[in-house]
Amino acid sequence: MDPVTVKLVLTASKLVIESSKRNEIIGRLNAIQSTLDQLILREIKSAYEAISDALVTTSEQTKNVRLNYAEESLLKNTNLDPTLKTGDFHNNYLMALANYGLAFVCMLRNDEQIAAKHLLRSYKFDPRTARTILTPSLYEDVFKPKCSDVFKWYTERTLEISQNECSFRVIGGKTMAVALWVGGVGYALAAKQGAAARAVHTEAAKIWDNSNPAHYRIGDMEDLVLELEIKLDDRCREIALDFLSEK
Repeated sequence: MDPVTVKLVLTASKLVIESSKRNEIIGRLNAIQSTLDQLILREIKSAYEAISDALVTTSEQTKNVRLNYAEESLLKNTNLDPTLKTGDFHNNYLMALANYGLAFVCMLRNDEQIAAKHLLRSYKFDPRTARTILTPSLYEDVFKPKCSDVFKWYTERTLEISQNECSFRVIGGKTMAVALWVGGVGYALAAKQGAAARAVHTEAAKIWDNSNPAHYRIGDMEDLVLELEIKLDDRCREIALDFLSEK
């Protein structure tokens, strides 16, 4: 990876460690630590605590000891099987956390090239966590501008949904409501089950009321947002791999 890319990644991620910003960085690490309470994440949490210690110590020996400990603890979690889970967590999430921590270790050792690679690897393994929690500024400054086609697709689909009258689904929904009411209520009344008839009537009325374009558009937009997030994850992973493949 060329020096310009390295500097771009580190600056955008706000990982450039300056003495005046160390409290801010420690705060970021502590915020992540607070979410790592389960036993299965204790190793990663202790590594983050060691990085925090290394940031504030004035002893070079203590700093090196804490960084070595953090590196050893985090490296164990960089080669997990991303298709599996450990405890309640997907391994790709643990791998992203490990690489993010290793980026700090490398920065404190003044190895900017490797630090930038670790940040990009967090996007390779878990782009959702990387772009929303770990380094949102890196996403905004570097990744998001490269996702313009994804956002264009989203805008076009949003317009299509807003203009869609959902005619077939409206007709289908209302037909279902009528069929349910006629069949269900008729059967319940014939069987002298008044409570059942009222329940069927309520359900049929609910289906009838929901069989309108506005209701279907809400569902379509919810599905679209989920699809957008998946597309952004895929694109961010592609971008990270492109950066990592640079000589």
